[in-house]
Amino acid sequence: RGAGAVGTNTRVGVACLDNVSSGSQNTALGYRALLTVNVGASNTAVGSRALNQTGTGASNVAIGNDALLSNTSGDKNCALGTHSLENNLAGAANVCIGHYAGYNMTGTGNVIIGPADDENSTNATYQPDQISGDRQLVIGSGTEAWIKGASNFNITVPKDLTVDGDLLIQGGLTVNGTVTSINSNI
Repeated sequence: RGAGAVGTNTRVGVACLDNVSSGSQNTALGYRALLTVNVGASNTAVGSRALNQTGTGASNVAIGNDALLSNTSGDKNCALGTHSLENNLAGAANVCIGHYAGYNMTGTGNVIIGPADDENSTNATYQPDQISGDRQLVIGSGTEAWIKGASNFNITVPKDLTVDGDLLIQGGLTVNGTVTSINSNI
């Protein structure tokens, strides 16, 4: 059962939920998981030091060693993977899935999917193009990205794109290239 007088918290591990004062419905599993949470509620931390610095943040899910480690007041974040979203302090509603995914980002509403194998900024999913930017998308693995999205919701596909089914373009089409080939009987 959780620390303090809050009966709706659950903890398993050394120093889990050690500072909770009124935060409820928290679940901490692992060494120092949710260590500093005090009024934050509905957090789930699984892994050594997951959500370790969260004090007032609520509705966060961190699974993995040091996942959301530095988060203090960010809400509604989901970090799955060792060190995923580790340096986020107050950004909210981020989704990071993968080893070191979103490690060095601090914005809000970002989606980062894929492992940062080398654990540094040479990896596509370590951080989005704008570290403190909001509403960005990166889907990649290692040093390459399959898809990137900017805060204006424009999408970039940095490599070749093949469409095996029908493609409907409802807006304008601009082709910037040296070769344009159309192989069609119509």
